[in-house]
Amino acid sequence: MLPKLIVALLIAVIVTTMANGQSRVTPTAVSRPPLIFTHVNIVDVVTGKTRRDMTLVVSGNRIVSIHPTRAARVPSGAEIVASSRKYLIPGLWDMHVHAFASPESTIALGRRATDVYFPQFLGAGVTGIRDMGGWVDTVMAVRRRVQTHEVLGPRIVAAGRLFGGKNPWAPSSPHAWVITNPDSARIVVDSMRRAGANFIKVHDLLKRDVYFAIAAAAREVNLPLVGHMRPEVSVAEAIDAGQVGMEHVPIEFVVACAGGGTREANNFYDQWIKGGWSAFIRGTASLWGAKDSAKCDAILKRMKDAGVHVTPTLVLRMQDSAFLARVNVSYLTPASRSTCATTVKDWGSVADSLRSLYYRTTFDILRVLHRAGVGILAGTDGPGSCLLPGSSLHEELENLVRAGLSPLDALRTATLEPARFMGLADSLGTIERGKVADLVLLDANPLRDIRNTRLVAGVVADGQWISSKDFQRMEREALAFATKQ
Repeated sequence: MLPKLIVALLIAVIVTTMANGQSRVTPTAVSRPPLIFTHVNIVDVVTGKTRRDMTLVVSGNRIVSIHPTRAARVPSGAEIVASSRKYLIPGLWDMHVHAFASPESTIALGRRATDVYFPQFLGAGVTGIRDMGGWVDTVMAVRRRVQTHEVLGPRIVAAGRLFGGKNPWAPSSPHAWVITNPDSARIVVDSMRRAGANFIKVHDLLKRDVYFAIAAAAREVNLPLVGHMRPEVSVAEAIDAGQVGMEHVPIEFVVACAGGGTREANNFYDQWIKGGWSAFIRGTASLWGAKDSAKCDAILKRMKDAGVHVTPTLVLRMQDSAFLARVNVSYLTPASRSTCATTVKDWGSVADSLRSLYYRTTFDILRVLHRAGVGILAGTDGPGSCLLPGSSLHEELENLVRAGLSPLDALRTATLEPARFMGLADSLGTIERGKVADLVLLDANPLRDIRNTRLVAGVVADGQWISSKDFQRMEREALAFATKQ
């Protein structure tokens, strides 16, 4: 336990990797005047209630007091943020990003993350990211710079390299390791542990024996296993192997609900490869239409009991021309612009009726997962293609509400649920005395309309206040840097 007198030292926290693969908060000293929010409305993401006309005090990087404004004492020398009629929420998390996955050099990639991506994340209220696969040396180096406050950015938990089987994307993705031999699983997993990875990420086309070897190696070093599902491994088998995170909307879950197995899953992927997105949509809708309620309920219970969380990345499949109209492509690399154009073209080639069918089917799948108590995490799969840091997360929150979640439940997917999933709920995810000051000040109530999460008046990132004026300057600098690349 820390001595009580440490409060007087104005502390800050960094996220470090423990031997068991989880993250914890560790204090380091900073010197910063107290930060005071007066007359602010505080959103409680646990109860869904709003505490009105409150005064919140931040010292160092911790919330040290929360009181009704009429009874609050304001420390002398404090920086006061007048917050009347504004709303304070916990800092947001994007739980599926690839901020360090570009084939640029290590130096250029690090600069793109710190000088282009980070201002956009923070400007949108995203104070934490889960990086799902990238250049391991770069992400770990940048994470250290954020932890020591050398650069201003979101806190980072990361996989390092991701593991997949032989795949067309592998030769052009040096951050991905092609693993074809189960004997090498322990070596590659341990290399990620030593590099500082917080978890292990599995990707596409892993052979069945390789997948189970990676899962076993991850268990040995106490690193959580997350990633894509694969047709050769059922949802039940993945749960038994220790996989706690399932990315995107897992088709294998849809297959299980329809009473299918490996043969049906492989047939789905074969048809997808042959027929493109139209075949993907028809196949998903057909399987979901054939679901067996009893079988579906059984697999849902197993997922909930095992603490499995799904990151649906709905926005990933919604990058059409309407989405592109809301995106400033000037921030994108030439490669991302090309991918963005291809994505929009691919979706544009799908009939409107089929796209509507996909949205209805996917939203219904998500509603079933949510109502069964399976954890949902907000994530985007950006930056990349048309997906910009920060703003794409707001698109995702709006999609979750379109799918049937309440604004409160959608807000939880980017605050409370990430903290619980990562074992950080003692320090993050809610606004309480003693917790880390990762906060977002909004101009309107997000519980009334989830789109209000876009109305960012300022952000507290690890105790540091960044106003909307600061973000305007940072945005200009980020755009200038991006357009030079």
